[in-house]
Amino acid sequence: MSDELAEEIYVVPDRECGTCTACCKDLAIVEDSFKKLPGTMCEHCVGGSGCGIYETRPKICRSYFCGWRNLPNIDDSWRPDRSGILITLEHQAQGNEIASDANLILVGGDEVVAGDRFAGMAAGFIESGTKTFLVLPGRPGMMAYNVRLNELLGPAIAARDLALVKDMLKECLETLREQPDVAIAPELMGYAPSHAGNVAG
Repeated sequence: MSDELAEEIYVVPDRECGTCTACCKDLAIVEDSFKKLPGTMCEHCVGGSGCGIYETRPKICRSYFCGWRNLPNIDDSWRPDRSGILITLEHQAQGNEIASDANLILVGGDEVVAGDRFAGMAAGFIESGTKTFLVLPGRPGMMAYNVRLNELLGPAIAARDLALVKDMLKECLETLREQPDVAIAPELMGYAPSHAGNVAG
């Protein structure tokens, strides 16, 4: 995301990360001066509760805000350390508008995906026309896998069949869990979640 685009992204006022460090662990950091593989806690995370170099943190960290920081229509329970979901929005400028893809990264247990709240969240993104991915992080140093949900869940969402949506999400997660471990090659350290290994859609 360019600096110019980052400045245009809305951040919900008075909504702070607090002790949430999901992005410090589950996302890659790739800069000339500092690199960190996804799935490993950043060495600058103090006591697992905050950034020890916040004032001089890498540029990529300064420009990143998770979906909970961006989206005013979700409440405090969606903070990643509370919800088990790290929402990462990939923004692209399209003319005078900014379009976003939604990566719903599972940082909690499988039961998170099984709940009504997650199904409703995914359905809301899909109904808005947002390209929406369920992302399962790999073990430390391993590739994440994702599945695009729009086409898979679209008919069930249109039919307002919540039970079917939840069943299909469970199947998607099971498919992701069956994928083999693949080590992240050094040249791929700049990947974004939705560019991880895609297994469907």
